Amino acid sequence: MKFSTLSVFSDIIFITTICSLCTPPITSRATTALTVSNVRHATLVAIFVNQTELPVSLDVVKPALQLGIMEANRRYPNLKFDLVIREDSRSCMNNYAPVFAAEEYLLRKVNAFIGPVCTYALDPVARMASYWNIPLLTVGGVGVPFSKKNIYTSLTRLAFALGKQFNTYKVKFN
Repeated sequence: MKFSTLSVFSDIIFITTICSLCTPPITSRATTALTVSNVRHATLVAIFVNQTELPVSLDVVKPALQLGIMEANRRYPNLKFDLVIREDSRSCMNNYAPVFAAEEYLLRKVNAFIGPVCTYALDPVARMASYWNIPLLTVGGVGVPFSKKNIYTSLTRLAFALGKQFNTYKVKFN
């Protein structure tokens, strides 16, 4: 595991701390009364599909995510971070990433999505996350279409963007 990968995913955990502050306090039942806890929960859903676009796989990222969750839980005792990992072994072209996103959205109070990386999986997940107003963080989405913030309103790309690289080269060589 590279230090930069750990650093990026620790930053992701920190970003979702901000998201979790908006969630209502969790309640628990005592014997006869309802007790309100001061612990707030933040649920992060990481979605991975089999892809070859970028050298990012669950095997590489999972330890960094788990370390980031442990560190965030240690730093913020009033916040409880939960990580849900969904993995699809199908190719990027034929994947269940949007199904996973919709299912998790309906089953849990999702505070943020992490991934997917491949373009074909990212597009529908990013559109749904924007509709639900849930942050989506990915190292994918390098194509120019993902820069349309009027469509992908909650998408944060943590990698390079081809449109910006093209503009850099265009300015340099003109």
